[in-house]
Amino acid sequence: MKLYMFCFLLMFLIPGVLPAQNGAITGVIADPQGQPISDVRISLHKQKLAGYSDPAGRFHIYNIPPGVYQLVFKHVGYEVHRRDSIRVAAGQTVDVGRVVLTETVLLLSGSFVTATQTGRTLADIPVAATLVPRELLEERNGKTSAEVLREESGIFVQKTNHGGGSAIIRGLSSNQILLLVDGVRLNNSTYRLGNHQYLTTVDNNALERIEVVHGPTSVLYGSDALGGVINLITRRPPLHAAAGTLQSDISLFGRYASADGERTGRAELSLYNHRWALLVGASRKHFGDLRRGGNSDDPEIENSTNGLKQSPSGFDGYDLDAKLVFVPTPRSELLIAFQQFRQDEIPRYDKYESGDNVLWLYSPQHRQLSYGKFTQHFEQDFLKQAQVTLSFNRQEEGRITQKGPEDDIVRERDRVNTYGLAARIVAGYKGHQFSLGGEVYLDDVASRRVLENPHTARPTPEARGRYPDGAGYQSFGVYIQDEWHLSARWMVLPGVRFSYFRTAFDLPAAVLGGVDLDNINLDFSALTASIGSMYRISPVFSLTANAGQAFRAPNLSDLSKFGESKGNTFEVPNAALKPEKLLSVDAGIRWNHSRMQGSLVGYYAVVSDLLGSVPALFNGSPQIIAAGDTLQVKRKENIGKAYLSGFEFSFNANLRARLSWYGNAAYTYGQSTTADEPISKIPPFFGLMGLRYHYHRWQAAFYARFAARQNRLSADDLDDPRIPNTGTPGWYTLNLRGNFQPTPGITLTLALENVLDKNYREHASGINGPGRNLVVSLRLLH
Repeated sequence: MKLYMFCFLLMFLIPGVLPAQNGAITGVIADPQGQPISDVRISLHKQKLAGYSDPAGRFHIYNIPPGVYQLVFKHVGYEVHRRDSIRVAAGQTVDVGRVVLTETVLLLSGSFVTATQTGRTLADIPVAATLVPRELLEERNGKTSAEVLREESGIFVQKTNHGGGSAIIRGLSSNQILLLVDGVRLNNSTYRLGNHQYLTTVDNNALERIEVVHGPTSVLYGSDALGGVINLITRRPPLHAAAGTLQSDISLFGRYASADGERTGRAELSLYNHRWALLVGASRKHFGDLRRGGNSDDPEIENSTNGLKQSPSGFDGYDLDAKLVFVPTPRSELLIAFQQFRQDEIPRYDKYESGDNVLWLYSPQHRQLSYGKFTQHFEQDFLKQAQVTLSFNRQEEGRITQKGPEDDIVRERDRVNTYGLAARIVAGYKGHQFSLGGEVYLDDVASRRVLENPHTARPTPEARGRYPDGAGYQSFGVYIQDEWHLSARWMVLPGVRFSYFRTAFDLPAAVLGGVDLDNINLDFSALTASIGSMYRISPVFSLTANAGQAFRAPNLSDLSKFGESKGNTFEVPNAALKPEKLLSVDAGIRWNHSRMQGSLVGYYAVVSDLLGSVPALFNGSPQIIAAGDTLQVKRKENIGKAYLSGFEFSFNANLRARLSWYGNAAYTYGQSTTADEPISKIPPFFGLMGLRYHYHRWQAAFYARFAARQNRLSADDLDDPRIPNTGTPGWYTLNLRGNFQPTPGITLTLALENVLDKNYREHASGINGPGRNLVVSLRLLH
């Protein structure tokens, strides 16, 4: 703990001298009709300084060292604009006057991503990646962070309940996908293999963008990054006010949806000047019971017991967040952030629909993240940047269950405190750019289970909770990755990483059927490598290829879980597990023309020591009596080898100056070679097709989402009551949406989802999708 305090204080004590004679650039941005454009990003080419235009189109960039610069203006819906030879002298403010942007329809693939941790465009990296910028987040106007990803190529979203949302990438999901928030690891040692709700614990209304890397990325991010990485990047306050003045912005947002009576509200306040900025936001959310579609030809998913209403499924929640940015010098920055998420009493609807329970709630679902990040840029030929991040993440998850009215109420509550320290250096030398870094994460776990008499409310503590109380789990990793530009057309991206894990916990006799195992100490290690390559055939076409290793170290959910699981199963511990490992190759082609942009990637991956649930014994019996029910005993085991293959395709065609045709499709085939059966929970062929029209201050889109039938089911799938025995039916929905900006700072968004009121279910979900759904939202910026 002393080490963390020392590092935290060090970030404040790093000295810097603020130059007194830097300059500034100012101006006004407008469309061809003379109307101001807000939220345009203005950056200095090959520099870290940038700013955004306000509702009046004005922008200011301060603390610019003397020199000659190129200004770059970027905004979704407008062509990229550049101003060359802007000369800034010491103490001078340069007014570039009115900048006019030309409207167009763009594929949203040109913005910066952190797939390489060095800041590149999607067109400049070999790995397959997806970017959802703020403009597209606001256009889609999703309910949760998970739902805004449903329209991206290769990302399938499963929902166990109305409050859930788990992404599946290349056939891998849950703790095989790594979640980051502002680059800070969200996965902890209790993230389960079954699909979960952790992605939705990050407020989508507070996001600046979402970055997704498809495929193994363990070299940079360590364990869990088999299927990919999802990095949810939250908004930061602007730094573009005049020196010596304090400015403020207020943003208000409201959203209503008819399918569940949703009412969401958010308020943001930003305070800023030329050296520091503060953003504080709060969201309040109410979701009622979700109404499914009434138009159905599939009786196997028409099981709601209250007509079309899936009851109970509603819940309430709120989010708080704050971010402080301090710039002591033009080349250094200190960022401190806080996030809090709370939801309580979220019904697991499928347990009610099946009649298995009279009570089944996730409660609580709380997350609290605090971190400090110090970044220093250097004016050196070799050393470019150094960054240190100190973080604390607290995750609380509970379950309240009751089988029948006379059965005990079971209350489970798990808490994981995760302490993190990460450091990274970026250096360059003769066509190479190196990223060197490492991180340490320490988990402290508390878990308890209490039985409560339904008549007297008298609690009786159980011998242990779902996980060992007082367990610890530590991870450590170091890595190096090189961006090597062999020529102007060809770059390669090799990297290597070493990771080490250690865990300690006890398994009392009550858990292992009379065998008391104290002081279990386990460790795991892995050496992983990857290499990517991109070759530009022409200014339009590029070829990409990647080969990489990934791994997932067994966590406490795999090793020590003791409790009821999906369906009628009860999971018991198994401390004799090995990490699951993946070797993947992919190859693709990209095209980026003014009239057509897109990509096609094919992949093949082999998974060894795959972790899965298999039948087991408890006290010599394959069954256990829990709360009056007979449950089948299972445990995690390394069940052998499997392979995954498939493709991801996306495109955008500019048909006219303001009209575009866009779409994507993805397919994964997964097979266990050891068990000679499909891999569990593999999505079907799915995708999207749509038309988008943009004119002046309004835009509209008509699109269809679809998925084919999935009847390739594993034995584990057939045990899951959420999946019909004949497979999940195929489906499609037709959808309309549009937004209108009557004046700068006011945006009205309207959508009519599932126009035909189709009844459908995303594969492996525990609740059907919404029926015909009118969505209205209003965003105000002052």
